[in-house]
Amino acid sequence: MPRVGTVRQRDLDRVIKSLSQAGQLVGRVEVRPTGEIIVFPALGVSPVDSNVDDLDGWRAQRADRQTKGT
Repeated sequence: MPRVGTVRQRDLDRVIKSLSQAGQLVGRVEVRPTGEIIVFPALGVSPVDSNVDDLDGWRAQRADRQTKGT
């Protein structure tokens, strides 16, 4: 019987870190009994665009409030 690979926390950290440096958000991670790591990306979300859009929207609302005196 073949030996089952051991998956350690540092292995998962390394995978997630490399994906985040590449600009990909991780939606879910599965570790199979064989030691295989499967990563599912977060769909429909861009890490840079969503944060910038939210910040820009907040700034626009704040600027409108200040010009209206509210």
